[in-house]
Amino acid sequence: MDSNDAELPACLRETDKAGKLRTRTAKTEVDYRVRYTGMAATLAKKLGEPHVEIHQVIDDLRCRAPRLAKRSYYLYCACIKQEMRDIFVEGGLSVEEVEDLVARLKPDESGSVGSKIVTKSSRKRRHFRPETHGNMVSILGQRKAETAKNLACMLEVGPEIGVRPCEFFGCRLEGRTLFVRSAKFSAANERGIAAWRPIESLEFSETELDELGDLIQRLNEELESLQGDRTKLVRRY
Repeated sequence: MDSNDAELPACLRETDKAGKLRTRTAKTEVDYRVRYTGMAATLAKKLGEPHVEIHQVIDDLRCRAPRLAKRSYYLYCACIKQEMRDIFVEGGLSVEEVEDLVARLKPDESGSVGSKIVTKSSRKRRHFRPETHGNMVSILGQRKAETAKNLACMLEVGPEIGVRPCEFFGCRLEGRTLFVRSAKFSAANERGIAAWRPIESLEFSETELDELGDLIQRLNEELESLQGDRTKLVRRY
């Protein structure tokens, strides 16, 4: 925490809940800034705009709150608050505007954070700390290579809907139901769980469904170029 903190509104001097109670340092603030840049860039791409304002990032987070673990949600809140601090110090926000934005960070309904998380075995992703997972998505999303951008989408969406990264290859989207080829099915000896696993009633907006459909189309085109060899595609990614 630096000397400028004494000038910040009280709501921006609180301890961050980024996965755990955390005292801000120069390093964590840099991490928050990198993460926020990735969040804003991802949202701008989703909306087809050159850039987005902080209130748009907050509204997007509120919409996604039911599909986020509480640790992840509070980490994203910490990143947004860091952006507020930077803007406030530069004179871009008043105390009243900051207080309104912080109040806006709260979900629509009490306790709604994480209420729609799919309880599937892939939630073992918790082996990744939320900070690590988010950094991976942000860093990959900023790279120019199409493979990196695809992987960023897979890592961001997969945990929300209970899909392993390798299961995106060869899957298909029908309405709001996603059919994935199970990662634990062996076509050679016909052993394991079912070849196809349906994930129904996806809680996505129409725009998010379109983006998911575009991602699946790109991945399936890659799979087709490798004559359906999913192992080679997994190794590539």
